[in-house]
Amino acid sequence: MSLTRSPPNIHLSRASGSTPNLCNYDIDEEQINMNPRKRPHPLEYDYKSDLEDFRNEIKNLIKESISTQTLNITKLGKEMKEEIKDLKHTTEELTKEYKKLNDNVMNIICEHESIKNKINTIEDDLKELKKNPKDNHQHKTATQHEMIQEIQDRLQREKNIIMVNLVEENDKNTTSDSDTDLEKAYNILKSIRLGKILGNKPRPLKLIFENTETPKHLLKNRSKVSANTKIYSDQTPAQRKYLQNLQTEMEQRAKNGESNLKIRYIKGIPTITESNTYSKN
Repeated sequence: MSLTRSPPNIHLSRASGSTPNLCNYDIDEEQINMNPRKRPHPLEYDYKSDLEDFRNEIKNLIKESISTQTLNITKLGKEMKEEIKDLKHTTEELTKEYKKLNDNVMNIICEHESIKNKINTIEDDLKELKKNPKDNHQHKTATQHEMIQEIQDRLQREKNIIMVNLVEENDKNTTSDSDTDLEKAYNILKSIRLGKILGNKPRPLKLIFENTETPKHLLKNRSKVSANTKIYSDQTPAQRKYLQNLQTEMEQRAKNGESNLKIRYIKGIPTITESNTYSKN
Protein backbone atom coordinates (compact mmCIF):
# COMPACT_ATOMS: atom_id res chain seq x y z
CA MET A 1 0.00 0.00 0.00
CA SER A 2 1.42 3.31 -1.13
CA LEU A 3 1.47 6.44 0.94
CA THR A 4 -0.56 9.49 -0.10
CA ARG A 5 1.58 12.45 -1.08
CA SER A 6 0.79 16.04 -0.50
CA PRO A 7 -0.21 18.11 -3.57
CA PRO A 8 2.59 20.03 -5.14
CA ASN A 9 3.03 23.73 -4.59
CA ILE A 10 1.29 23.45 -1.23
CA HIS A 11 3.23 25.36 1.36
CA LEU A 12 3.30 23.70 4.71
CA SER A 13 2.96 25.48 7.97
CA ARG A 14 6.01 26.10 9.88
CA ALA A 15 4.39 24.46 12.94
CA SER A 16 3.68 21.25 11.17
CA GLY A 17 5.04 20.07 7.91
CA SER A 18 2.06 17.84 7.24
CA THR A 19 -0.69 20.55 7.51
CA PRO A 20 -1.80 22.14 4.09
CA ASN A 21 -2.37 25.88 3.53
CA LEU A 22 -6.17 26.03 3.25
CA CYS A 23 -6.33 29.68 2.13
CA ASN A 24 -4.64 28.94 -1.16
CA TYR A 25 -6.48 25.70 -1.51
CA ASP A 26 -9.83 27.35 -1.99
CA ILE A 27 -8.54 29.45 -4.89
CA ASP A 28 -6.86 26.55 -6.60
CA GLU A 29 -9.90 24.36 -6.15
CA GLU A 30 -12.12 26.93 -7.75
CA GLN A 31 -9.85 27.17 -10.74
CA ILE A 32 -9.64 23.43 -11.07
CA ASN A 33 -13.41 22.80 -10.84
CA MET A 34 -14.55 25.79 -13.14
CA ASN A 35 -15.71 24.93 -16.66
CA PRO A 36 -13.21 26.30 -19.16
CA ARG A 37 -16.07 27.71 -21.25
CA LYS A 38 -17.30 29.81 -18.34
CA ARG A 39 -13.94 31.27 -17.62
CA PRO A 40 -13.74 35.02 -18.53
CA HIS A 41 -11.87 35.59 -21.74
CA PRO A 42 -8.96 37.93 -21.31
CA LEU A 43 -10.09 40.10 -24.36
CA GLU A 44 -13.75 40.41 -23.35
CA TYR A 45 -13.34 44.00 -22.19
CA ASP A 46 -11.66 45.01 -25.44
CA TYR A 47 -14.58 43.64 -27.51
CA LYS A 48 -17.09 45.67 -25.54
CA SER A 49 -15.05 48.82 -26.01
CA ASP A 50 -14.72 48.26 -29.76
CA LEU A 51 -18.43 47.54 -30.05
CA GLU A 52 -19.26 50.75 -28.21
CA ASP A 53 -16.92 52.71 -30.50
CA PHE A 54 -18.54 51.11 -33.54
CA ARG A 55 -21.98 52.05 -32.27
CA ASN A 56 -20.87 55.63 -31.73
CA GLU A 57 -19.43 55.79 -35.24
CA ILE A 58 -22.69 54.48 -36.67
CA LYS A 59 -24.64 57.07 -34.68
CA ASN A 60 -22.38 59.86 -35.90
CA LEU A 61 -22.69 58.68 -39.50
CA ILE A 62 -26.47 58.59 -39.16
CA LYS A 63 -26.49 62.09 -37.66
CA GLU A 64 -24.25 63.43 -40.45
CA SER A 65 -26.42 61.71 -43.05
CA ILE A 66 -29.58 63.19 -41.53
CA SER A 67 -27.98 66.66 -41.41
CA THR A 68 -26.82 66.36 -45.02
CA GLN A 69 -30.21 65.13 -46.17
CA THR A 70 -31.89 67.98 -44.28
CA LEU A 71 -29.67 70.54 -46.00
CA ASN A 72 -30.29 68.92 -49.38
CA ILE A 73 -34.04 68.86 -48.80
CA THR A 74 -34.00 72.52 -47.70
CA LYS A 75 -31.97 73.49 -50.78
CA LEU A 76 -34.25 71.46 -53.02
CA GLY A 77 -37.27 73.12 -51.41
CA LYS A 78 -35.87 76.59 -52.15
CA GLU A 79 -35.10 75.61 -55.74
CA MET A 80 -38.60 74.23 -56.16
CA LYS A 81 -40.07 77.46 -54.75
CA GLU A 82 -38.03 79.50 -57.26
CA GLU A 83 -39.10 77.23 -60.10
CA ILE A 84 -42.74 77.50 -59.01
CA LYS A 85 -42.37 81.28 -58.85
CA ASP A 86 -40.87 81.38 -62.36
CA LEU A 87 -43.56 79.03 -63.60
CA LYS A 88 -46.24 81.26 -62.08
CA HIS A 89 -44.72 84.35 -63.75
CA THR A 90 -44.51 82.52 -67.07
CA THR A 91 -48.12 81.40 -66.68
CA GLU A 92 -49.22 84.99 -66.02
CA GLU A 93 -47.36 86.22 -69.11
CA LEU A 94 -48.89 83.46 -71.20
CA THR A 95 -52.31 84.39 -69.83
CA LYS A 96 -51.79 88.02 -70.86
CA GLU A 97 -50.63 86.98 -74.33
CA TYR A 98 -53.59 84.68 -74.65
CA LYS A 99 -55.93 87.50 -73.67
CA LYS A 100 -54.36 89.81 -76.27
CA LEU A 101 -54.57 87.09 -78.88
CA ASN A 102 -58.18 86.44 -77.95
CA ASP A 103 -58.97 90.17 -78.24
CA ASN A 104 -57.29 90.28 -81.65
CA VAL A 105 -59.27 87.25 -82.76
CA MET A 106 -62.50 88.90 -81.58
CA ASN A 107 -61.60 92.08 -83.47
CA ILE A 108 -60.88 90.03 -86.58
CA ILE A 109 -64.23 88.28 -86.17
CA CYS A 110 -66.00 91.64 -85.83
CA GLU A 111 -64.19 93.02 -88.88
CA HIS A 112 -65.04 89.86 -90.77
CA GLU A 113 -68.70 90.27 -89.87
CA SER A 114 -68.58 93.93 -90.92
CA ILE A 115 -66.93 93.06 -94.24
CA LYS A 116 -69.42 90.27 -94.73
CA ASN A 117 -72.31 92.68 -94.16
CA LYS A 118 -70.81 95.17 -96.61
CA ILE A 119 -70.39 92.44 -99.20
CA ASN A 120 -73.99 91.38 -98.69
CA THR A 121 -75.12 94.99 -99.09
CA ILE A 122 -73.10 95.35 -102.30
CA GLU A 123 -74.51 92.09 -103.61
CA ASP A 124 -78.03 93.29 -102.85
CA ASP A 125 -77.32 96.58 -104.62
CA LEU A 126 -75.98 94.72 -107.63
CA LYS A 127 -79.08 92.58 -107.72
CA GLU A 128 -81.25 95.68 -107.65
CA LEU A 129 -79.20 97.27 -110.40
CA LYS A 130 -79.56 94.16 -112.54
CA LYS A 131 -83.30 94.19 -111.98
CA ASN A 132 -83.65 97.88 -112.94
CA PRO A 133 -81.01 98.71 -115.57
CA LYS A 134 -83.00 101.77 -116.71
CA ASP A 135 -82.95 103.30 -113.24
CA ASN A 136 -79.24 102.62 -113.08
CA HIS A 137 -78.70 104.42 -116.36
CA GLN A 138 -80.80 107.37 -115.21
CA HIS A 139 -78.90 107.55 -111.91
CA LYS A 140 -75.59 107.44 -113.74
CA THR A 141 -76.73 110.16 -116.12
CA ALA A 142 -77.93 112.33 -113.23
CA THR A 143 -74.62 111.85 -111.44
CA GLN A 144 -72.66 112.85 -114.52
CA HIS A 145 -74.87 115.89 -114.96
CA GLU A 146 -74.28 116.92 -111.33
CA MET A 147 -70.54 116.51 -111.80
CA ILE A 148 -70.55 118.72 -114.88
CA GLN A 149 -72.56 121.37 -113.06
CA GLU A 150 -70.18 121.23 -110.11
CA ILE A 151 -67.16 121.66 -112.37
CA GLN A 152 -68.71 124.61 -114.18
CA ASP A 153 -69.73 126.21 -110.88
CA ARG A 154 -66.20 125.85 -109.49
CA LEU A 155 -64.65 127.34 -112.62
CA GLN A 156 -67.00 130.31 -112.39
CA ARG A 157 -66.32 130.82 -108.68
CA GLU A 158 -62.56 130.85 -109.23
CA LYS A 159 -63.02 134.46 -110.41
CA ASN A 160 -64.58 135.44 -107.06
CA ILE A 161 -63.43 136.05 -103.51
CA ILE A 162 -65.32 136.63 -100.24
CA MET A 163 -64.22 139.40 -97.86
CA VAL A 164 -65.42 139.44 -94.24
CA ASN A 165 -65.55 142.30 -91.68
CA LEU A 166 -65.33 145.03 -94.34
CA VAL A 167 -67.19 148.20 -93.27
CA GLU A 168 -70.66 148.52 -94.82
CA GLU A 169 -72.92 151.57 -95.24
CA ASN A 170 -76.31 151.21 -93.57
CA ASP A 171 -78.14 152.92 -96.49
CA LYS A 172 -79.19 150.30 -99.04
CA ASN A 173 -79.06 152.81 -101.89
CA THR A 174 -75.47 153.85 -101.25
CA THR A 175 -72.21 152.04 -101.77
CA SER A 176 -69.50 152.21 -99.11
CA ASP A 177 -66.27 154.01 -99.87
CA SER A 178 -64.29 150.84 -99.21
CA ASP A 179 -66.33 148.89 -101.76
CA THR A 180 -65.81 151.65 -104.37
CA ASP A 181 -62.07 151.81 -103.70
CA LEU A 182 -61.74 148.05 -104.17
CA GLU A 183 -63.68 148.11 -107.42
CA LYS A 184 -61.41 150.83 -108.82
CA ALA A 185 -58.18 149.25 -107.59
CA TYR A 186 -58.76 145.74 -108.91
CA ASN A 187 -61.11 146.33 -111.85
CA ILE A 188 -63.90 144.46 -110.14
CA LEU A 189 -66.83 143.61 -112.36
CA LYS A 190 -69.30 143.39 -109.53
CA SER A 191 -69.52 143.45 -105.73
CA ILE A 192 -72.37 141.88 -103.76
CA ARG A 193 -73.16 141.92 -100.05
CA LEU A 194 -74.28 138.47 -98.91
CA GLY A 195 -77.04 137.77 -96.41
CA LYS A 196 -79.36 139.98 -94.40
CA ILE A 197 -78.41 143.07 -92.42
CA LEU A 198 -78.02 142.29 -88.73
CA GLY A 199 -77.51 145.48 -86.76
CA ASN A 200 -74.13 147.12 -87.23
CA LYS A 201 -72.39 143.89 -88.21
CA PRO A 202 -71.05 144.14 -91.80
CA ARG A 203 -72.18 141.45 -94.20
CA PRO A 204 -69.64 139.40 -96.21
CA LEU A 205 -68.68 141.05 -99.49
CA LYS A 206 -68.47 138.97 -102.66
CA LEU A 207 -66.14 140.39 -105.34
CA ILE A 208 -66.37 139.20 -108.96
CA PHE A 209 -63.34 139.75 -111.24
CA GLU A 210 -62.74 139.43 -114.96
CA ASN A 211 -60.12 136.70 -114.56
CA THR A 212 -58.81 134.14 -112.06
CA GLU A 213 -55.36 135.68 -111.60
CA THR A 214 -56.50 138.59 -109.43
CA PRO A 215 -58.40 136.39 -106.91
CA LYS A 216 -55.40 134.05 -106.71
CA HIS A 217 -53.08 137.01 -106.08
CA LEU A 218 -55.34 138.34 -103.31
CA LEU A 219 -55.70 134.93 -101.68
CA LYS A 220 -51.95 134.40 -101.79
CA ASN A 221 -51.31 137.76 -100.08
CA ARG A 222 -54.27 137.74 -97.69
CA SER A 223 -51.92 137.70 -94.70
CA LYS A 224 -50.95 141.29 -95.61
CA VAL A 225 -54.53 142.49 -95.20
CA SER A 226 -55.53 144.09 -91.88
CA ALA A 227 -56.18 141.67 -89.03
CA ASN A 228 -59.92 142.45 -88.91
CA THR A 229 -60.50 141.73 -92.61
CA LYS A 230 -60.49 138.11 -93.82
CA ILE A 231 -60.36 136.89 -97.43
CA TYR A 232 -61.71 133.51 -98.53
CA SER A 233 -62.21 131.73 -101.82
CA ASP A 234 -65.77 131.47 -103.16
CA GLN A 235 -66.67 127.79 -102.65
CA THR A 236 -69.56 125.72 -103.95
CA PRO A 237 -71.97 124.03 -101.49
CA ALA A 238 -70.24 120.70 -102.19
CA GLN A 239 -66.84 122.22 -101.36
CA ARG A 240 -68.16 123.73 -98.12
CA LYS A 241 -69.67 120.40 -97.09
CA TYR A 242 -66.41 118.59 -97.86
CA LEU A 243 -64.50 121.14 -95.76
CA GLN A 244 -66.94 120.72 -92.86
CA ASN A 245 -66.46 116.96 -92.99
CA LEU A 246 -62.69 117.45 -92.91
CA GLN A 247 -62.96 119.70 -89.86
CA THR A 248 -65.13 117.12 -88.09
CA GLU A 249 -62.64 114.37 -88.93
CA MET A 250 -59.73 116.49 -87.69
CA GLU A 251 -61.50 117.16 -84.37
CA GLN A 252 -62.20 113.44 -83.93
CA ARG A 253 -58.59 112.52 -84.66
CA ALA A 254 -57.42 115.13 -82.17
CA LYS A 255 -59.67 113.56 -79.49
CA ASN A 256 -58.11 110.18 -80.28
CA GLY A 257 -54.65 111.53 -79.45
CA GLU A 258 -53.30 112.88 -82.73
CA SER A 259 -51.75 116.32 -82.44
CA ASN A 260 -50.37 119.04 -84.72
CA LEU A 261 -53.13 118.48 -87.29
CA LYS A 262 -54.00 121.20 -89.76
CA ILE A 263 -56.01 121.57 -92.98
CA ARG A 264 -53.82 122.61 -95.91
CA TYR A 265 -54.74 123.20 -99.53
CA ILE A 266 -52.70 120.87 -101.71
CA LYS A 267 -53.19 121.66 -105.41
CA GLY A 268 -56.38 123.47 -104.45
CA ILE A 269 -57.82 120.53 -102.48
CA PRO A 270 -58.15 120.82 -98.67
CA THR A 271 -56.28 117.98 -96.96
CA ILE A 272 -55.56 117.10 -93.32
CA THR A 273 -51.81 117.14 -92.62
CA GLU A 274 -49.48 117.55 -89.65
CA SER A 275 -48.63 121.19 -88.98
CA ASN A 276 -44.89 120.48 -89.11
CA THR A 277 -45.18 118.82 -92.51
CA TYR A 278 -44.29 121.04 -95.44
CA SER A 279 -46.89 121.14 -98.18
CA LYS A 280 -46.75 123.28 -101.28
CA ASN A 281 -50.15 124.78 -102.09
